[in-house]
Amino acid sequence: MRSSIELIYSLFIAILIGCFSCSNELSPKSQDTGLIGVWSLAGYENLIDGTIENSHDNVDEIWIEFSDSVFNGNTGRNNFFGPYKTQNDLLILEALDGTEINESSWGIRFFDSMREAYKSEFNDLQIIYSLNGDLLKMEYNSNQAFLFKRTK
Repeated sequence: MRSSIELIYSLFIAILIGCFSCSNELSPKSQDTGLIGVWSLAGYENLIDGTIENSHDNVDEIWIEFSDSVFNGNTGRNNFFGPYKTQNDLLILEALDGTEINESSWGIRFFDSMREAYKSEFNDLQIIYSLNGDLLKMEYNSNQAFLFKRTK
């Protein structure tokens, strides 16, 4: 009788170990390390007609830096920051904190565009992104995308 209990216990432990090792294979893609670095906003792309509006020389530079799990950035006048994660081709900004005091028109457009990516059902911003060398495209709605160039 005792050996039957030991056998059942051993089988139970083996099944648990097997389940834990399988769960890692089903987890979503880990954080995309290709995002890590500093990116400067080069312009906006209209996804319908393909036109690109480049940043103007007379506006403040907007940049964003991604590290392992947080981002921070600056519009030339104000800072913004928060935690993020990636899931396949989705960039999820779990919060977008910062200020918008005395913001330039380019900075106002940036913050307004970021707000378009807000998903109330998840309480976060969800942006489809793609990397192509030193170019980062971030689609904040179905018609528009940010175009960032890597600077560091």
